[in-house]
Amino acid sequence: MRTATWCLTLLWLAIPALPLPTAAAPDAARLVERAFRRPRSVAHTGTVEVTVQGVAGTALVKVACDGQGRERREHVDGPARGTVVLTDGRSTWQRGAGGGLWKLLPPMAAATGAWDRLRANYDLRATGSARVAGRASRIVEVVPRHPGNPKQVLWLDTDTALVLRSEARRSSGEAATASVYTSVALGAPRGAALAAPKPEDVAPLTPPEQWEECSSLAEVERRVGERVPLPAELPPGYALSGTYVHGCWRGISLPVLRYEDGVNALTLFVARPGGRGWGRSLRWGGPGWCRVEQREGQQVARSACRGYHYVLIGDHRPEALEAMLRSIR
Repeated sequence: MRTATWCLTLLWLAIPALPLPTAAAPDAARLVERAFRRPRSVAHTGTVEVTVQGVAGTALVKVACDGQGRERREHVDGPARGTVVLTDGRSTWQRGAGGGLWKLLPPMAAATGAWDRLRANYDLRATGSARVAGRASRIVEVVPRHPGNPKQVLWLDTDTALVLRSEARRSSGEAATASVYTSVALGAPRGAALAAPKPEDVAPLTPPEQWEECSSLAEVERRVGERVPLPAELPPGYALSGTYVHGCWRGISLPVLRYEDGVNALTLFVARPGGRGWGRSLRWGGPGWCRVEQREGQQVARSACRGYHYVLIGDHRPEALEAMLRSIR
């Protein structure tokens, strides 16, 4: 699970920000907007050094991007050495160090309205300039307006808005992840295998891995076959941004809901008791029960209501996650 989380983290280096109130604001504002609205739009190759809190050492990742949404990232050392992550802008696949078949990862579609939510929930502060991998960059802090959310610092290439360096801190203030380009060259990559894997080269998914994006909550309920009770209370600034269903070993579909505030995300998994997976491997209490614990830098909140088990995962204050689950009726 840690390797998969690490690889997914590397795919989303560009974080948006707010317009600046300073005299030099327009340049910085355009840079962060480009980085947010057009990820993987800069054709380039390079090497990124990545550090994840709680994992010994750092990892070097070779990056090749065609500027049209297709990108390949290969871990050349570190805990995930040999792992390759490939995206075409719509789907993402991962292949282990031993090669073999690719694995389709859960969808990570861009959320509608995310830019407006970010503008409402975060402040952006320009703190200076620096050179990263030989290129000029603007340093921008993305600071949450509401307590309980993580903080980002970005180094944006002044010509292309490519995120040359990023640092993320958890809501607790602890360091979470850091990445920096040690080398970068603009231009379309040559010889990089950026094409989507052929169907025969992709491994079949188990039922819990079979995620499908839905157009609305109504479609989720139609796929599930009934109305599923959901949280009535969300942390300030958050809104429902993604609706999915995934299979389970009992042959039914279950909801997965994604809530975002423009930068941070909370993911809610819903399960039926008695099946393999979330509902069987964890201990659950009676009505009104809720528990929050930390796993791999994420808060994990669990609860049960009206025949469903709920698992809420994200980086936020435990009391806010508990309040969100307790609001399910």
